Amino acid sequence: EDYLFTIEEVPPNLTKNHSETGIAAIEAGVKKAMITIGAPVYKRQVIIGIPEPIDVQNELVPGSSSVYWGEIDNVSLDFSKPADRVKACKWFIDQVRARFNEKGYQYVDLAGFYWIAEDASHTGNIITPIANYLNELKYSFNWIPFFNSDGHESWKELGFHYAYYQPNYYFDDKIPLTRLDEACKEALRCNMQMEMEFEDDVLAAHGKAYRLENYMAKFKEYGVWEKCRLAYYQSNSALLTLKYSSEPADVALYHKFCKFVIERPIRDSH
Repeated sequence: EDYLFTIEEVPPNLTKNHSETGIAAIEAGVKKAMITIGAPVYKRQVIIGIPEPIDVQNELVPGSSSVYWGEIDNVSLDFSKPADRVKACKWFIDQVRARFNEKGYQYVDLAGFYWIAEDASHTGNIITPIANYLNELKYSFNWIPFFNSDGHESWKELGFHYAYYQPNYYFDDKIPLTRLDEACKEALRCNMQMEMEFEDDVLAAHGKAYRLENYMAKFKEYGVWEKCRLAYYQSNSALLTLKYSSEPADVALYHKFCKFVIERPIRDSH
């Protein structure tokens, strides 16, 4: 029920080649864990982001071309046409499916796709056809719109299976704690799931650990912790940074976060 949206993590002083990162690392991690805890009950599920097909090559340049992406079946696509943008997304989905299947993973499933555009301002007219395509293929379609973004209230009508609401509280110390109250209330009103956000500066030395603490407290206060799916955004290597810190407070926060994740009631309810 929980998904960690992040950039690939590499522990300190450890260099990895491409075959050992990303999805391959999940596969390898499961195999390693099996030695001590046995075979998994079900496969790990991964979700792949679909890049936004932007109308023109450079939105900052007047007159920038909309025919810049490439060809499908020897026909150049024109991204000023919604149908061509949809066609490009379907091509991408098919490419991901084919390449994933080529790997022959034993312990990882391709569970769905994630719409990277965080509002519907520029993509509202192409989301539903893509959602219908993924429905036919039996993949989930996921979205994480930002706070008060265009279209967040209509996530279900657009065709998403799950939409995780971003509070956007962590990043700016000037944003008051009431932002989390507002975000939780709005997510519950719109029947949305929620996202938790933190970055590498969550270390005690940077004075921002309290903001992650506030997410955990507010999510419990509003029942989000108990009954909602959660996505976690942690920038680069925030969790590893906490885990390997020499500061006891950082390690304590790491374990508190891990406990927050693994003890959620929703994890045992499906």
